[in-house]
Amino acid sequence: MYGQHESTWGIKIVNYLFLAGMGAGALAVGASLHLIAGWEQVLLPAAVLGIVLVSAGSLFLVADLGRPLNFWKVLSNPASSMISIGAWILTLFLVVAAGFLLMANAGGPPGWIRSLSWASVVLALATASYTGVLLGVVKARPFWNNPLLPVLFTVSALSTGSGALGLVDLFQGGAEFQLLGQAEMGFILLESVMVFLYLAIMNHSTVDAMRSVRLVVSGRLALPFWGGVVGLGLFVPLFSYLFLPGETGVAMGAVATLGGGYFLRHTFMFAGLRPLLPGEALEASFLVKR
Repeated sequence: MYGQHESTWGIKIVNYLFLAGMGAGALAVGASLHLIAGWEQVLLPAAVLGIVLVSAGSLFLVADLGRPLNFWKVLSNPASSMISIGAWILTLFLVVAAGFLLMANAGGPPGWIRSLSWASVVLALATASYTGVLLGVVKARPFWNNPLLPVLFTVSALSTGSGALGLVDLFQGGAEFQLLGQAEMGFILLESVMVFLYLAIMNHSTVDAMRSVRLVVSGRLALPFWGGVVGLGLFVPLFSYLFLPGETGVAMGAVATLGGGYFLRHTFMFAGLRPLLPGEALEASFLVKR
């Protein structure tokens, strides 16, 4: 309704934010568990999820370009824009993840695998945070202009990545799904605090950011926010892990976490309202009165 509600991007970018974040989160969690606890059984599924999901997300990003076949030009000048920087981050992520997959699958030297694990964690966190930076650099959308947004998207990426890894481990009959579920619950608790902290901060920011918060809390985005982000993405996983036994709780919690992660990006992206242009507020007021 009225021009101020138009979004900079559409559903393709939501899909990119979700898939790339989840893939990066899965590799970050898997590589971290290898470095901290010596878990080798999570290396292959983490690398596969990272490559497949980030590649799929990147295709949505390329498809959103005006001329998708010219996407290679984005890589020709790495410092020209944040999109170019992000393209190089995604490319390096996929290269390192592929090397990580090949080395882990071939049973390469432990030192090499450990080095690739460190590189994977760094590039995975960079990829996950870039999904928030991509929105934050759009200055015409005040709701996105907060350094907390990349941090929130990174935490959400880690929670969805843990959920995806847990589902794979559960499907394969592994024994780590419970610990992955516990890690996921920790990320969800942190994410829930950050979501409401973000809204509270933006509600005391500019007038246009406050309009976005109202849109999320009580406007046309209230259903995906309260039902999708809070209900499905935060309440259901915590309830499942705390009150449902074993595999049932982990499976239900992981699926709900993935759904909540998607609604988080959908809600926050479409909540990015641009400021009203001169005369638009008067025009909107006149049309409503009529």
